[in-house]
Amino acid sequence: MRCVGLSGKLKVGIVGLGTFGQVHLEAYSGYHRSEIEAICDLDVKKGEEFSLKYGCDFYSSYEEMFSEADIEAVSIATPDFLHREPAVLAAEAGLDILLEKPMATTVQDANHIIEAVERAGSTIMIDFHNRFSPPFVALKRSIERGEMGSPRYIRANLNDTIYVPTKMLSWSAKSNVLWFLASHLIDLCRWILSSDPRRVLCKKGEGVLSSSGIDTPDYYHSLLEFESGAVASLENCWILPESHPSVYKLEMEFVGSEGSYSANVSHSNMSRKYTKDRQENPDMLFDIDLHGRPRGFAVESIYHFVDSVMDGERPLVGPEDGLWVTKTITALLESARSDSWVDLSQL
Repeated sequence: MRCVGLSGKLKVGIVGLGTFGQVHLEAYSGYHRSEIEAICDLDVKKGEEFSLKYGCDFYSSYEEMFSEADIEAVSIATPDFLHREPAVLAAEAGLDILLEKPMATTVQDANHIIEAVERAGSTIMIDFHNRFSPPFVALKRSIERGEMGSPRYIRANLNDTIYVPTKMLSWSAKSNVLWFLASHLIDLCRWILSSDPRRVLCKKGEGVLSSSGIDTPDYYHSLLEFESGAVASLENCWILPESHPSVYKLEMEFVGSEGSYSANVSHSNMSRKYTKDRQENPDMLFDIDLHGRPRGFAVESIYHFVDSVMDGERPLVGPEDGLWVTKTITALLESARSDSWVDLSQL
């Protein structure tokens, strides 16, 4: 366990103040075991605004933040292809790290991060927060109790509306929907099945986003064969219409030898809201303000990181999980390029 300040709270910094960086801000500021000491972003105006709001120091350089700020741990929420350098430097500075998914967008970068963390003896957790989502935790426990028999098949889709690559992300052309969305599903499948992917097949479709000047595929359809013999069929797209009731759509069906389980966590039917202009299903899982304290699986994973560091325990998600996801997506991209099965043992 790391030595914490007199307040008894873990002193944290955050690199990247985009959509999920702001989730980290809310989580740390609302948790009784953590406090935000420093934040970092290239957008100086945004950084200064959040610095005033949360009462912390602002840096436009993470190198300076790591060397000057009074922090013991850091969340890294930069774009997915910019994870290696801040993660390596954070480890070299002796910080514990919560790294947004995916761990890295090349196997080489993922290995460099792991090597730096191992040299430093730091804790690193990859923020695959769907492991903290109640519907998937319930499925995992049901399998462990033997209620489903042996796992046979998973069908899952995680899609975004076109708002995400065209308006929410300024860097979508430098990434793709496999890194942004399939990374969640691949980790979920490995965790639920307790097995690693053996080989993959992937098809992609293009045209909608490229016609808008964004050079990235519209969708990928992936088939994963696991060491256990189970198979997963995954669908990921970035072109749902903005009229969709939620910015994302996440559904999963699990089939075992003795049972099945289905989940739609795109929204909850627990409650419905009607106003003059629209009807909606308020999110009861992801983003909940419960009397001033953020709740939901997206922040529960952050609380878990804090608890793991403070209590000297291994987080639920480790660097090997991040490496497996990066290897799997690398194989999927090669499969989509070569139009053939790719064996992960080749990577």
